[in-house]
Amino acid sequence: MKYLREEYEEFKRMNNDKVAYYLMDYIKYDGAPDPIKFVNREKTYLGFVAKEEKDHKLHNLLAKDPFNNILRELSSKLPIKRPHEFAIIKYMLKHDHINLNQAAREITKYIENVDMEM
Repeated sequence: MKYLREEYEEFKRMNNDKVAYYLMDYIKYDGAPDPIKFVNREKTYLGFVAKEEKDHKLHNLLAKDPFNNILRELSSKLPIKRPHEFAIIKYMLKHDHINLNQAAREITKYIENVDMEM
């Protein structure tokens, strides 16, 4: 945990001493640590940040079961390696449900061919 804290603090210095609340913040800097390490330690990146920053607002947000359960489920999929998962998760963030045909359409936005056989 000591090394993770050091990496986190070093990255925070890279980020002008600002807390990076988004994983995308790590893409901006060469030499940034792999944020997945923080996810693996606390089950979610925000969980790690809340603990390190002693951020009570973030702790309260994470205490809400529906939010925390969804965040943990999505975090467990990181890093997303298959474009299929990415396309479907992205779609589901804005919609309540998806059928097989819609999923295929979403996937073809990122890759050319979708094998529909199960």
